[in-house]
Amino acid sequence: MGYYYSELVPPAILFDNPGITASKFSDSLLRGNIASGSLYAIEPAYTLPRVLGLPTQESFSRFQQSKIDEQGILLAPPIAFLFEPFTVRAHIKNELLPPKIHENIELEEIEDSQLTHLNGDGYWHSDSMCLVNRILSKTKRKLPSDHPFYASIGLDRRCEILKYKFICQEIKEVVEEQIFDSENELFEKWPQFKPENRFDFSIQNGVFSSVNILGDNFRWKQINGRYYFDEISFDLMPAGGYDVRGQGVGYTDLVLTSEIIKYTRVDLLGYNARDGKDEKRIQMFIENLPEDSKERIKKSIRDSHLSISAKNRGLTTFDLIHLRVDPNLRQFDTISS
Repeated sequence: MGYYYSELVPPAILFDNPGITASKFSDSLLRGNIASGSLYAIEPAYTLPRVLGLPTQESFSRFQQSKIDEQGILLAPPIAFLFEPFTVRAHIKNELLPPKIHENIELEEIEDSQLTHLNGDGYWHSDSMCLVNRILSKTKRKLPSDHPFYASIGLDRRCEILKYKFICQEIKEVVEEQIFDSENELFEKWPQFKPENRFDFSIQNGVFSSVNILGDNFRWKQINGRYYFDEISFDLMPAGGYDVRGQGVGYTDLVLTSEIIKYTRVDLLGYNARDGKDEKRIQMFIENLPEDSKERIKKSIRDSHLSISAKNRGLTTFDLIHLRVDPNLRQFDTISS
């Protein structure tokens, strides 16, 4: 019968709309919140490149590299949040607070003029760093036998750790948040974050992004700025409709998802695997479809299993076509998930 997943929405759109432009493809993904519940919908401007798994441009990677200020301390790269409120968070500078004495528990050696995290209680504080001015003392000791931090990271409680007393200056990161009224306003001030400046849209083929169910079976291709469902996918995907966790989704699942999109049944598009309790919802959906849609789903079941059978028997494409039109092969109508 088939399964449905929001991850199948992008390949299903290309399957039914070969040769659409990037703009229309992106609009189709976002129309009616069809990709709701998926990771793709978090930042709409990046939906398409993330669906296609496009690599980052080298120029953007350079832009995102951390820089060093005049004190030798890292400045984190700017971060954009492309949803309301549209924000860019920029690390402007670092301020060194007045020196003070601090005690730290360490697993490794630290030295004068080194940056280190403050963890006097034995916990890691990623937002509390300091510049070590001068080490006053260093002693070895056993791990605290009852300390939850060391137990949680699996350290042998018999090993030794280092306890330091030193003079340091805590580092205060000065961060500026720039808030914009719209995505376009943000892009005007920060053009580096435009999709076309961040992602490499020149890639001509690839694999649809997937958490775990599409694998490398579902592929796309791009010709002169237009996108297509790559027909090589048909040789890679299983029939579908069964053993989804073992083999992944397949052809019948793709066709069923196409019908769900056609009739805008967003409520049937789950992010995770279909549960058994939802079986009746799918059956009712199919029963209420027009006859041409019902026949399309039935035909996908017949064609997928027939194709795999022909491939396993080493038949030619001509043989497959002959089998497909042979009226004596009605037994394939009864194959179901």
